Amino acid sequence: MIKFLCSTLCSLLCLLFVQGQDTKENAAFFNLIQDIVATERVGNNLVYRLDTLKAKFIPSRSNLNDYFNRDIDFGFKHRRINLRLNFARYQIDLLCRNDTIFLSSISSAGYKSINYNNYNKEVIALFLEERNKLYRSHKTPAELIKDLSLPEEYAFHCGDGMPKTKKGQYIERLVDEENTVALIDMLKSFNCETQAYGVAGLEMLKKQDYQISDGAQKLIDHIKKRNSDLIVCAGCLSGLIEKVYSRE
Repeated sequence: MIKFLCSTLCSLLCLLFVQGQDTKENAAFFNLIQDIVATERVGNNLVYRLDTLKAKFIPSRSNLNDYFNRDIDFGFKHRRINLRLNFARYQIDLLCRNDTIFLSSISSAGYKSINYNNYNKEVIALFLEERNKLYRSHKTPAELIKDLSLPEEYAFHCGDGMPKTKKGQYIERLVDEENTVALIDMLKSFNCETQAYGVAGLEMLKKQDYQISDGAQKLIDHIKKRNSDLIVCAGCLSGLIEKVYSRE
């Protein structure tokens, strides 16, 4: 019994030591990334500098994915970079215009929290003023940062056998309830996948002869015409980048 307790205690101590080492290691990785993101103002240069970090870590466990660079109104683009260093994963989101970075954020720990953000207050204020007029909203910088960092995926069916997704079920419930307030609020999101869900829900209602307001229809037309790249799921393949609106 004593041997068992000693063995268990040793195992727990080793586990705590390893976790402590991982925490210190992840903090060191994050500091390296933050130093680069905080000092770079050009999107392509940032990608190059982050990519050079891979040489410092395990090659098979480290990679960079310049995931997407999509339109997000008024000449601004939302660019996402996924970076893995050993077993630590990071998501870097940027708001750029002509490849100049005006907002940046870093998320880690499974993308559950934003660990760093920075933005050009003057430029972002002007962007929000113009966008709030178009969308008839009152969005803030904090909402912009949060929405851009969301790891959302646009799919009503996904996986082996194509079962309904939880988000797809949620949209269908909003349609059944004729909850246009929630659906129109989705149209005003900075997140392109969220906007697409709002468009889909409202168009479902239109097929049921529900009258959509002129303001909502204007936003639907704008979002579909912009036709930004979306993260989608096709059967067993998730995380694909595609445009979902056909050119008419």
